[in-house]
Amino acid sequence: MRVSRQLAVRFPDDGQLQADAGFATIFAAREMPQSEKSQYLQTARADIERGMRLAPQSGNVYLAKSLLVNGPMGLVEQERLERQAIRLSPAFAPAYNGAGDTMVEVGRVDEAVALLRRSIQLDPLSELVNAGAAVDYVHVGRQADAVQALARQQAIWPNSRVIPYLIGQMATYFGTVQDTIAVSKK
Repeated sequence: MRVSRQLAVRFPDDGQLQADAGFATIFAAREMPQSEKSQYLQTARADIERGMRLAPQSGNVYLAKSLLVNGPMGLVEQERLERQAIRLSPAFAPAYNGAGDTMVEVGRVDEAVALLRRSIQLDPLSELVNAGAAVDYVHVGRQADAVQALARQQAIWPNSRVIPYLIGQMATYFGTVQDTIAVSKK
């Protein structure tokens, strides 16, 4: 978040950097105390709206804007924004990843898996893309895809904070009670 904010300040006329600062702030706010979240989310909203004014044809901006949509009734709008991000930036892997995650939420599993696989094809070295896809593969019961994504995560980013979570989720979804207990003890 700090680096994204610094870049946005340094280049105030770059809409993508403004939206990226908002994007990073939204994800960072998830780890902040509840008392600070509201302020950071207001800042993120302002960054993304500034990005939209400066770069209305940027897929990055539309993906960031999709993060501002909340609640189950917002999933249609979120999908529309993610599809627009893909249309405007067809090589932007996080847009496919985000759209895949939305498809998981509405139960469109085959479409979700296709989008998640495409996101990894576009950027196989992205920890964000791989981890997001891995979590979604687990949640939709795609064990082979999840195992492959976990192996990639462990090989490329062995210190990733997502690995223990993925191992736990895989034990819960695909393993036995003993597997889940063994992972919990670690």
